Amino acid sequence: MRKYIAKRIAVSVPIILGVILITFVLMNYIPGNAVTAMMQNKINNETVARVEEEMHLNDPILVRFGLYIKDLLHGDLGTSFVMNQPVFNLIKNALPNTIKLALSAIAFAWILGIPIGIISALKKNTCLDKLFMGVSLMGISMPTFSIGIILQYLIAYKLKWLPISGFTTPAHLILPSIVLGWSMAGEISRLIRTNLIDVIQADYITTAKAKGKSRMGIVIFHALKMSILPVITIMMMQFTSLLGGALITENIFSIPGIGTLSISALSNRDIPLLQGTIILSTFLIIIGNLSADIIYALADPRVHYD
Repeated sequence: MRKYIAKRIAVSVPIILGVILITFVLMNYIPGNAVTAMMQNKINNETVARVEEEMHLNDPILVRFGLYIKDLLHGDLGTSFVMNQPVFNLIKNALPNTIKLALSAIAFAWILGIPIGIISALKKNTCLDKLFMGVSLMGISMPTFSIGIILQYLIAYKLKWLPISGFTTPAHLILPSIVLGWSMAGEISRLIRTNLIDVIQADYITTAKAKGKSRMGIVIFHALKMSILPVITIMMMQFTSLLGGALITENIFSIPGIGTLSISALSNRDIPLLQGTIILSTFLIIIGNLSADIIYALADPRVHYD
């Protein structure tokens, strides 16, 4: 296992470097000028040229990439062009808000999705199964921004049960958590239902029934353990993607998280800030995949990475 983890970490380094390079190239072709965006178009051409020279923006892209990697190896993510603050500090201040949102959304998704998947599998093709799968499919199919706007209008604006936006009290977490967690719960429930239906038909489940074990005991201690393995990858990917920044939801609910930072960096051509958020997202996805593999081995002794 240790060799496998070390190998995965070693393979991840060129992946992160490739992502950073691709982002640099794409940002180089986006229309607009970072200096004019930073100065809000209130400076002359001479000043623009001088600032571009000081910031190495006139250097070839590979030269700028090399300088960035050099600073990165020293723990320096650069300074935001627009906010004029270290990127590390901006990410450090925004990440706790995204973590709170991610934890609450993923808790909602797992607590809702796993029981619904189990019940739907046990009540296959019944009205309850069709109702649950219909609600799950609705959550998966509907765009996040539409769910957010509808819930804001009905629950926050009309009924005034919850705050419409902001991020100052625990109540502000409820609506965005539902918006993010609904689609994730739908994915989890549908996948558990499909896997559980297949596992229930296995021979060892039939043997357990013949021994007189309760149906729920068989599902929880035998069938669910085998059915949950493919779901682990989905769960970890969902969690790490949320930590990387829920772009639309954070903007709809005015949450100062990583997603809001990413959109601000992209719209303002703030290359250092955009690079920082992308590095964070890439790193979290890699860690999520590695964690899923480790959980596989812990959950099923038959899984080896020799």
